[in-house]
Amino acid sequence: MHTFLATNSGLTSFAPAAGVTLTNVSLPSTIQAITLNGADVSSLSYTPNSTLSTVELRNVRGSWDIPSFINSWITALSNSNKLDTATLTLTGIDWVNTNVTDLCKLTTIGNLTLTGKVTYSSITTEEYSQIISAFGTGVFDENAAFRIVVTTTSAILNGSLSIFEGESVNYTVVVVPSNGVPQTDWTFSIYGKTPMVDEDDNTYYVDGNVTLYSDGRLVSTEDGSSTHTVAIRAAKIYQG
Repeated sequence: MHTFLATNSGLTSFAPAAGVTLTNVSLPSTIQAITLNGADVSSLSYTPNSTLSTVELRNVRGSWDIPSFINSWITALSNSNKLDTATLTLTGIDWVNTNVTDLCKLTTIGNLTLTGKVTYSSITTEEYSQIISAFGTGVFDENAAFRIVVTTTSAILNGSLSIFEGESVNYTVVVVPSNGVPQTDWTFSIYGKTPMVDEDDNTYYVDGNVTLYSDGRLVSTEDGSSTHTVAIRAAKIYQG
């Protein structure tokens, strides 16, 4: 099967034979379930809506933009408050540099099964926070059924980048690619500020109403000032 055109057919389920090659598929708005197993798909024309409740894509390959399709479907489900009852199965994922926000939306599906990997050349601190919030730190484990692979080694500052006066935050550093677990052999400072030592022998830095300890603890006080930006530096501690 190479072409399947069913735009106005009233079809409710699409489940071709396993391993089929599909170069041109057009599905109607009445579709409720799509099941593809080992298919090679070049093009699938369908505007996702909340009528579609089940998507199973097992080891699907080809040039079809699956992430964009899934993201549009999630948007349609969200607009109709049907995310909790939807089912999404994606196995054999092998995506590259997929939009992180869109990727994390997968976890909003009520019944979700994922296997495979998504590869990034690098990720930012904000993207790392999104990923672990959605999938947990285990998603960076090389043995995870579904995992995130980062090909360029990056040191990521882990912790809120924006806080209100009077709040505090504990910063850690995560190095990827790795298992995504925060590391303790790093020291923190405020750029351009002179280190000081308190009575308990803790090194710290002060910038206005912000105090940053070398172990990553940042505390702020309320002084009614306007927005205040602090440049935090992290340096790896080498033993020897």
